Amino acid sequence: MINIRSPAARLRRSGHRSFINCNRSREAPHTSLDSLLSSFLPGDGFGDNHLVRAQGSARLVFQNINTIPDEADDPKQEQLNNWIRSERVDFLLLAELNRYWPAVTPTKRWRERVCTMARKDAGFHSAVAFNTFQPRPTHSTSQFGGCSTSVLNEASHRVTSSGADVLG
Repeated sequence: MINIRSPAARLRRSGHRSFINCNRSREAPHTSLDSLLSSFLPGDGFGDNHLVRAQGSARLVFQNINTIPDEADDPKQEQLNNWIRSERVDFLLLAELNRYWPAVTPTKRWRERVCTMARKDAGFHSAVAFNTFQPRPTHSTSQFGGCSTSVLNEASHRVTSSGADVLG
């Protein structure tokens, strides 16, 4: 098994710097996130400009939130609500809610939280998924995993049905 490694790997192991990964740019490095983002052409790197929204378009966002708080007035929940309102989200996909929703107090469940995120003159539709077969302590509302989908504002009137996975 002699000389199986690539030339670049052999150079790295021998302590020499590979010319393949050298930064040949003569530009100064960016000093802030704003300067980095302003160097991209519109639509490059991070998608479209979220501050500008075309007429008739819909906004879909996805976020792994790594545990939704128990309380609806928790600072993390408030931060999530403000983000959804400020970005004018139509479709919200959240992962890793880490909550067993049947054990949550009815007034603190996801549906009640989502209704505060939608505009007052528009509707909403929401569904959550959690593992119904995973053993968990009976006194706890925590459970690993879970996700939610929410349709807010004008887009919510297009929802025709929702269901549940019978396999859990």
